[in-house]
Amino acid sequence: MIRSALLLCAALLAAGCVYQAASTPPPARAPLYKPLVPPAPASLYKPLMDLTSISPCDAPTFVASVKVLNASYTPKVPQGQYSPPYGQVDDNATTNLRSEIKNDLSDAFTNAPPFFKTRLCSLDGIYISPRGCTGDVNNCNIASGEDVFLNSWGFRDWISSGADNGKKYIAISAGLWPNDGTGHSHALLFSQSQEVLLQRLITWSEPHPHVAGTGTDPDTSWMTILASLAHEFGHIHWVATTIQKSGRHNFGLLPSELMRFF
Repeated sequence: MIRSALLLCAALLAAGCVYQAASTPPPARAPLYKPLVPPAPASLYKPLMDLTSISPCDAPTFVASVKVLNASYTPKVPQGQYSPPYGQVDDNATTNLRSEIKNDLSDAFTNAPPFFKTRLCSLDGIYISPRGCTGDVNNCNIASGEDVFLNSWGFRDWISSGADNGKKYIAISAGLWPNDGTGHSHALLFSQSQEVLLQRLITWSEPHPHVAGTGTDPDTSWMTILASLAHEFGHIHWVATTIQKSGRHNFGLLPSELMRFF
């Protein structure tokens, strides 16, 4: 009888301990990592540019502002050898840019959201680069998808000390309009351009998954051009936001809600 009572007490005591353990929250764990740079106060965040002073432009004005670069031009040169893109324009190619390219540019601008139209209008130069093409800008045969993306770029000049300092430029590759033999090709469909991009980023073994024909919407040529313009503008936005003094990144200048991604 005494043995049974002792066992009952032991059981009740154990149950009480279990209940206490279950009802007591565990101590707070220390974070696994700390951000390299704490988010900056909102007062330190500066917008990319004062867009209130930018005059809105329409599609015809935007298309007319797009210039064709000389095929040899690239801004990716050693320091001291840089020359601004506006001095490297092929005027003849710009004047004779075929209608399908102009239509894709116009449709891309027309379908862009208003805030991005304003940002495109704010740039100091927008270009098409035929670098890497065999043939001219209207009949571009390009060796590989890699050349399409290597010859597209966006940058803000902060190295040169002249009038070009702080200017913002983007260029997209003429390879986005591959020559189909008719001389009237539009840009790659968006699904096709993404497949080219994946092929560049990942060395697929055959058979590989395809993006084309998987229900991309809108799967159009203008979407390819709009996406390319937005991607290259992103390079400028990144630099203009994080590099404001001394040529060094300060990720604390990013909005705090973005810090989780870095």
